[in-house]
Amino acid sequence: NMFVLQPGVGFKPTDNSWVKFAGTWYLNNHVKGNTFKYSSGTNTTDANGNLIYEYTSLAAGVEAGIDKLPGPIPLVTVFAEIISSDADKNKKGWLAGFRFGHKIKNFGDWQMRYNYRYLERDAWLDFLPDSDFYGGKTNAKGHNARFNFGLTKHVLFGLEYYYAEKIDYAPGATSEPENLLQVDLYLKF
Repeated sequence: NMFVLQPGVGFKPTDNSWVKFAGTWYLNNHVKGNTFKYSSGTNTTDANGNLIYEYTSLAAGVEAGIDKLPGPIPLVTVFAEIISSDADKNKKGWLAGFRFGHKIKNFGDWQMRYNYRYLERDAWLDFLPDSDFYGGKTNAKGHNARFNFGLTKHVLFGLEYYYAEKIDYAPGATSEPENLLQVDLYLKF
């Protein structure tokens, strides 16, 4: 089981800007010495295939943005997140990015988002990361870009691209890069 505590604070320096901070503590129980059905196999294990850490982790995130700007780009946001687990090594991860465009409410509204992420082998349980990024594995780094376009008030078209590769790999092997392109149609109710 996992217990999560996430306090955060946000404030508005002006009517159209904001800053948010959050810290998160993930406390896992009975992870060490066990295996999990949906594991991607990238966490460190013992000779029997059992996990050797609890993966209790600390994380921190920040987001800052400005909305209602004059001109063609009314929204600009930057964000970052870091995590560190109780592993002895390969225990860090981070993500940083930005988004800009519109809050999509009408036809023609658009938004672009980009982030770079780096997740070492034992920074997080390997069945919990974004399943679209390198198959949901840890020990991966790379790029994620997304473009959304409003078709109507309740329909959104999305195009998303992921480029990921291994952080650590055996001498003489390759980083095994992976490209993924997704096309989505969202219906909001």
